Amino acid sequence: MGLFDFLLSKNNRDPSVSINLDGEKKIFISFAIEDKQYRDFLIAQSKNKRSPFSFLDMSVKKKWQEEVWKRNCRKKIRDCDGVIVLLSRKTYHAGGVRWEMKCA
Repeated sequence: MGLFDFLLSKNNRDPSVSINLDGEKKIFISFAIEDKQYRDFLIAQSKNKRSPFSFLDMSVKKKWQEEVWKRNCRKKIRDCDGVIVLLSRKTYHAGGVRWEMKCA
């Protein structure tokens, strides 16, 4: 059994792992905009009716004020059950992704 399967397993009795499997989980996805297609694959997967996850996207679609974005993003990350970071060669140059990882 892989780590992902272990964390989602209803037979998981490890008290250090606190995952509530009763409802849908919210997962924050952090990614460089150049990796949007990979994010889209995850979103499509979450739309499967058997998927226990939904994903939040804080992608910047227009010019944004940094402090407003950070405040909103921090709240979204705190409201999520987990974070997925898509790592690629583009990640280092994506300041927003680096900030999101520090925040998470």
